Amino acid sequence: YKIERKIHTTSRGLLVRSKSELAISEAFYKYEVPFRYEQVLEIGTYRVAPDFMPRNKRTGEQLYWEHCGMPENEEYMKHHKWKMNLYESVGIVPWKNLIVSYDGADGTLNIAELESVIKNKLL
Repeated sequence: YKIERKIHTTSRGLLVRSKSELAISEAFYKYEVPFRYEQVLEIGTYRVAPDFMPRNKRTGEQLYWEHCGMPENEEYMKHHKWKMNLYESVGIVPWKNLIVSYDGADGTLNIAELESVIKNKLL
């Protein structure tokens, strides 16, 4: 999906779209969390790709992780909300099996918060 926009390379050679996705990938590596990046899912007639599909290391449970990198962009957020509704229609929901993280309005990212989520939800 939009391979030309994958311009950042992780320490293990994975191409990702943003510096935030780069940081999340590196945190997964740090904590040895198995994950897939942009694995295509078919939901009804739609094909969507969650940003990440990590596995809980203790239980093996498959989780989904969406990172919202442009919360100030109206069109981006419209699509983000559509995707969240589509996920909910098949039982992929926050606090159960979906993790949703956000960049700050100014483009900032809190690594400590991301690592806390990983420690609490995936280890």
